Amino acid sequence: MEGIQPKVTAEYDTAKTIIVHRPSLEMLIGSAFFSAALYEGPMDRRMAAKEHDAYVQELEKQGAEVLHLRDILLNGTRDTTGNIIEGPVTDELRQMALYSMHLLTDGIQTMCDRAKIGQQKKFSVEFMAPEDLVEIILLQPTYNLSYSDENNSEYAASVQIKPVYNQTFFRDQQITTDKGVVIGSMNSKERTDEVAITELAFKKLGIQPIYKVNCSGRLEGGDFIPAGEIAFIGTGHRTNPDAIAQLFDNDCFGYSKVGVVKDEWKSQTEMHLDTYFNIPAKGKAIVLENRVGQAKNGDNREPSVDVYERQPSGKYTLMKEYNRFSDCLRDEGFEIIPVSKDLQMSYGINFLTVGDGKIIGVDIAKKEVFYKNIHKLGEKLGALPGLEQRNYAEISTEYNTVLKKAGVEETLLPFNHLNMAYGGPHCLTQVILRL
Repeated sequence: MEGIQPKVTAEYDTAKTIIVHRPSLEMLIGSAFFSAALYEGPMDRRMAAKEHDAYVQELEKQGAEVLHLRDILLNGTRDTTGNIIEGPVTDELRQMALYSMHLLTDGIQTMCDRAKIGQQKKFSVEFMAPEDLVEIILLQPTYNLSYSDENNSEYAASVQIKPVYNQTFFRDQQITTDKGVVIGSMNSKERTDEVAITELAFKKLGIQPIYKVNCSGRLEGGDFIPAGEIAFIGTGHRTNPDAIAQLFDNDCFGYSKVGVVKDEWKSQTEMHLDTYFNIPAKGKAIVLENRVGQAKNGDNREPSVDVYERQPSGKYTLMKEYNRFSDCLRDEGFEIIPVSKDLQMSYGINFLTVGDGKIIGVDIAKKEVFYKNIHKLGEKLGALPGLEQRNYAEISTEYNTVLKKAGVEETLLPFNHLNMAYGGPHCLTQVILRL
């Protein structure tokens, strides 16, 4: 696995190495009360895993090397005969598990007893199989300890877990620029634990991040879309100006220009730049119509853009301020292909470009039956707010027209259950190498 030199110059370059995380038990727990897990609606976690498997197979078919977070974390912990390899690699995983397992000892009165409990925790982790250490890391359990009233047990514990519900959206914990990997800082408290896990994964891959956003900076990967000479980075609902200032100050970019897209509306359904803007091919931009001043209902929410230019010193200076995103895109040579809000809400923009003019996207037509089943259930249980029934056959036709206009070769797959967790093909991947 080692020896990878991360670099992404343009979204339309060929995707060579991609990191993903297959939906696991943590997503099941999140789906049980989806709004608290930052999900859009209910899902079948096993079906989400099947959708993810089909996506990975297609990525590999397209020639990408796909690395799984679980495999990365477990790499080097067992030998070819299945025995645990003792040493720094396994110890590192144990340390992360210790960090992920929390003890509340307010109900324990003596320092001696608290020390005994801490020692038990260390012994337990030491005896765990590497695979179970990973589960601890993903589930983030907290044990609230007290003295037992029973004669056969010294202590009692209630257990709470705070799973990394959104770890499967591997786009967001970091960005990969033309200089390397930058570790981000999550805006939502539900996602803060994800960053340490991805940091460990990069360490195990032998990848040294070039920077880590800190303090009040907030950086999420869905807000970063590189496009060759220029890279776009969004601010708004998730990423903030402090983080972008840190990127500029710490030499994280080598692009000739960086466009800071400033979103003032901060909508959950358009939480990241990649939810309303994407690049399927060189010189082509698929954008939500109201973000480029073309909303048919007049509800235009066009962000402004500040374009910074790299100087010979490596510093960036403000070159031009655009009041309209569309003007910036045209000046940068993009053909703008606007799409409807219905298509955007169906995750039509959140495709992954795997090569110039080649994308893997959402099969929108497959949503028709899926949503009919949800609304049929609503007749029994009561309507679920926010899950609007749309004419997916009509939206699918629009999507086919859009992709034809963009001149792209598309592979469309079902992402019905994964979309319910508020993400699509782009969100599910961290492409660390494009050539």
